Amino acid sequence: MKIVYLKEDGGIAVLQPTDELPIQQVARKDVPFQVPYIFADDSVIPEDRTFRNAWSADFSNPDGYGLGPQRWFIEQAETEIAQIDARPQTNDPAILKARQDRVAELQALIERMKAEVLQIEGVHL
Repeated sequence: MKIVYLKEDGGIAVLQPTDELPIQQVARKDVPFQVPYIFADDSVIPEDRTFRNAWSADFSNPDGYGLGPQRWFIEQAETEIAQIDARPQTNDPAILKARQDRVAELQALIERMKAEVLQIEGVHL
């Protein structure tokens, strides 16, 4: 299974996901923000790449829309922070410190990704 989306220049992009993430997560992460994508069986992707710029695809009923890597990482970091906050309270100083350090690390990642969105798209998140 591959991920297919329309590039800015009008060409078709084909992504071959690895098994590191589910295909749905790869599509959300690697397809640019608000760009529709479809999942296509390998058999419908032409093997001959000679005329790749002439390929077409129907995006009228997409399987989803991309978030882009920055928004995807923000979402993942926010989810992890919520999971840390939902853990049972503890008085163990080592555990508290580890949690605080991880949350600080994730918050720094979120701020870096927001800055990248602003730089790339001119949008404040």
